[in-house]
Amino acid sequence: MKIIFTAAICIFAISTSSYASDNLVKKSNATKAHSIIDKKCTTCHSKEKIDLALSSGKDMNQIQKEMVNKGAKLSSNEQEVLGIFWKQAKPIAQSK
Repeated sequence: MKIIFTAAICIFAISTSSYASDNLVKKSNATKAHSIIDKKCTTCHSKEKIDLALSSGKDMNQIQKEMVNKGAKLSSNEQEVLGIFWKQAKPIAQSK
């Protein structure tokens, strides 16, 4: 019984640690994405326009491609960060 309990505690600790780690990665990516949006996207339009498109379920990857075609300057790394951010079901709001 003691072995089973110890194993259960270990599994819980690992899964909790993995969950916390995933959340840190998501929050870090969200912070990076918000920084990119603030520096690169809002030079042409408001952040509210992005938030509206995101909340209405628009294809953000397609919109991002259109913006690059219109002249938005995004490095491949910035495009990757935003691509990951767009895929998140509910992007984490930037904490101030």
